[in-house]
Amino acid sequence: MTYLIGDIGGTNTRLALADASGLQGASLRHFENARFASFYDVLTQYLTSFDAPRITSTCLAIAGPVHETPPRLTNLNWEFDEGPIKEMTGAQSLVLVNDLAALSHALPELSQSQSLTRLGGPQPVAASGQSLVVGIGTGFNVSLSKQLADGTTMAFEAEMGHAQLPQAALDLLRAHLGEQATGSRHVEHWLSGAGLERIYTELSHNHLPGRDIMSRFEGGTDSHATAAVTLFARVLGLLCREMICQYMPRAGLVFAGSVARSLLTSRGLDLFSDSFLSGPPTVTELSNIPCLLIADDAAALQGCLQILLDQKALQAQRGS
Repeated sequence: MTYLIGDIGGTNTRLALADASGLQGASLRHFENARFASFYDVLTQYLTSFDAPRITSTCLAIAGPVHETPPRLTNLNWEFDEGPIKEMTGAQSLVLVNDLAALSHALPELSQSQSLTRLGGPQPVAASGQSLVVGIGTGFNVSLSKQLADGTTMAFEAEMGHAQLPQAALDLLRAHLGEQATGSRHVEHWLSGAGLERIYTELSHNHLPGRDIMSRFEGGTDSHATAAVTLFARVLGLLCREMICQYMPRAGLVFAGSVARSLLTSRGLDLFSDSFLSGPPTVTELSNIPCLLIADDAAALQGCLQILLDQKALQAQRGS
């Protein structure tokens, strides 16, 4: 059987073929969404770029809620209608999953392959407790997951980016940005790629792309970049303190996404950790929560494959 798996974010799309043995690396393609009018255009280009074998099933991870009719991306006006996708691929079945939930399904394989970087806290215990994946890139979202006794994963979908920041985080923003911080209380407005750029603009009255802000922060060449990244990291730490109480992810707080990788592989990690670990006691000792980072851009693809393999195994059990 050949599977088509995809990870469609607000900025980029990754598509690949896979089978029971794993991802077929030579089939992996990367697309910039801004160059295409719709996902169907991306899919057409992918399928015509090489002689693909017959596709039996498709699983797509999308950056948005999957239970709308039709599902669509949160930060881009792309729809995902089951009929056209099945017709274009020839697949008998299509599974749409939230991209953060797909990362949750990938965690067992990532743990076994040592594809998770430990940022702080104790070494996580395999297959133990709940994990919370925190994705920070074009947008912000989370997925709570738990590995079950039969080896499968239960992953919960959320749209945390559209929730409101906790009061402590809002107070911190107001202390540095003044009344401009009252423009939006939504998590994603401040904790995303655009959020970092927004903080920098409010502090400097100039605009810079996020990658340039991080570069200046690392180089120590721009006091406004230093202030912006420091504030971003501290707000993230305060939010994560709240999410520990909300989700109790004793098996790990797992970060993913381009902004998370850029921040937490820099001096920003210490700023985040200080904010996360400081403050009044909570219901659990925060230093006992493993903090991890997914460095693999293709991790959601692995989650999509795992979903299809779990479905196939379940069907086989029912058939026997």
